[in-house]
Amino acid sequence: MRVFPFRKANLYLYPLLAATVLRLAALPFIDLSTKALLEYGIIARNLLAGLGYSFSWLHTDSSIVVLPTAYMPPGQVFIHYGILSVFGESSVGVIALYIFQIIQVCAFIYLIGKISALLFDSKKATLTTIWLAAIYPPFIYVTMTFGVTSSALLLNALVLYIGVRFSEALRSGRNYKKLTLAFGGCCGLLLLFRGESPIIILGTLALILYSNRDKLRRSLLWISFGGLTSLAILSPWIIRNYIEFDRFIPISTNSGFNFWRGNNPQSSGSAWTESGGPLWSSDEIWHELEPYLDQKGDYDKINSEVHSREAWKWIRENPTVAGLLSLKKAAILWTVDIRNKMGGTFAYIILYGLTLASLIVGIYYVRRNKVSQTNENARIGFQIMILWCILMTIISMIFFPLPRFQVLLIGIYFPIIGYGVSELTERYFPKQKS
Repeated sequence: MRVFPFRKANLYLYPLLAATVLRLAALPFIDLSTKALLEYGIIARNLLAGLGYSFSWLHTDSSIVVLPTAYMPPGQVFIHYGILSVFGESSVGVIALYIFQIIQVCAFIYLIGKISALLFDSKKATLTTIWLAAIYPPFIYVTMTFGVTSSALLLNALVLYIGVRFSEALRSGRNYKKLTLAFGGCCGLLLLFRGESPIIILGTLALILYSNRDKLRRSLLWISFGGLTSLAILSPWIIRNYIEFDRFIPISTNSGFNFWRGNNPQSSGSAWTESGGPLWSSDEIWHELEPYLDQKGDYDKINSEVHSREAWKWIRENPTVAGLLSLKKAAILWTVDIRNKMGGTFAYIILYGLTLASLIVGIYYVRRNKVSQTNENARIGFQIMILWCILMTIISMIFFPLPRFQVLLIGIYFPIIGYGVSELTERYFPKQKS
């Protein structure tokens, strides 16, 4: 499949310039205190203080206990650590981190354009996609926050792009060794950033294997090698956790707590309370857990087990409510979370409605123009997108729908939005020939 060349620099130059200017213009509205760095910043500051990879827990009497942790995956923490170690724990360091996130999002926009070109082989669709991504408000907003979303957007796009090319290489028998290493490396990086990534990566590897089942021997060998490459990247973290906690911790220890957040008597399907604050642990659970802070043991394990126990207890006692709640969580993921400070605003509801409408338009034109029937890359690309959307929906139903999950979903299927808008404008606003 021929993909049109990108020889003209301004295809990306002006959208990326606009993306950078818009995000720099948002700088006065950003919280530049180190509190804005969330859990990642707390662990990074402890690393800088020589306390190791540890988290600071607050007693009821406001005294602080610092304990080794694997609560957060290490990827985003080490980004914070590296930048703060150079620029200091100050507003200057936070600004440096913000600029790094702008670079990340610009790289994401570039990759979204490359994915569009790979799937649609259309300069107009690619240009529409990168311009929309550059000015799309939620992509600007997540750059202004200091969680994992900017990194995850970039890594998702990287895994998707390399994954499509890897599948093409297995199919054609060309460059598959090089792309095996590239795909395994991308997957390994994603494992360091997202706790749910093993499910997504295993599903993607299985899908690529199935799509290339007519070349089963070659595909199985190199897909396995790609999986081993990703594990090799993750292995230092696994080894550290085993040495520190004497147990196998592949990514993080926050699954039990997150399971409780989505399955408890207070849960409404949202990750937020009626007042708009985060839904944290109950007073009863905290009274049980707090004494363990001073025992210097594996607090992460106890914390996870207690929350997981309480969640399962509630599910067993309320199976019908829990089942309906899981469906509600899926609905919240794909619609709006009115309890969220951003998602519950009128502006976001209108914007997200337009986003879904554009996605439907894109799907319509993809089917009408039979894109996947004429382009093998488009076929596997769409299959990966659908798989990721299904898996992330299931994960949200089991745990709870975070706002970043919705933004990440949009980032996955954004090329289809760009294609739909491109086709729609071509239909209603065709270029006049001179």
